[in-house]
Amino acid sequence: MLFIVLSKEFSGSQSLKDKSFDIKIRILKESDLFPAIALGMRDIGGTNLFGAEYLTFSKFYKNLDITFGLGWGNLNNNNIKNPLTYLSDRFNERGGAKSGGGQFSTDSYFSGSAGYFGGIEYFIPKLSGSRIKLELDGTNYLEEGIKPLNQDKKYNVSFIRPLSKNLTVKLSYVRETPLALVFPIKHR
Repeated sequence: MLFIVLSKEFSGSQSLKDKSFDIKIRILKESDLFPAIALGMRDIGGTNLFGAEYLTFSKFYKNLDITFGLGWGNLNNNNIKNPLTYLSDRFNERGGAKSGGGQFSTDSYFSGSAGYFGGIEYFIPKLSGSRIKLELDGTNYLEEGIKPLNQDKKYNVSFIRPLSKNLTVKLSYVRETPLALVFPIKHR
């Protein structure tokens, strides 16, 4: 998908060309009784400016899609004690950003403080494909990237409306960005 966000504050006068390699693995497929469980990692071989690891639980019930997650690194906005520190002291502190990138920062994976995040997505039955999302944001914008970003609220709200097979409009309040347009790109 192509996202157009109406904000220059994020990158300033440069374009932050930091490359990122991310991975997400589904551990358990959703069933009638159990949620789907996934484990993911962001920026695992980059500069670690945006590095994060997460564990998510998702369950679809009637018209609701509910997700809850626990995150580390850049996903520690709702700061809690890292539960992995009960297993080993290795998880107490997280290493900082690496200049140049291209290195795996295995010593920092799942370490430092943790945070929680989640969301509820309601599919509106009479508006085909339309939905409303409410999200508790886990991203720590004060420590993300080179230039800290202000975050006036820890929640995001969106209304998504498909206009056609190839065009979706998303009106959202994310951090301080009141409008985002989403154009899906079809993969063949």
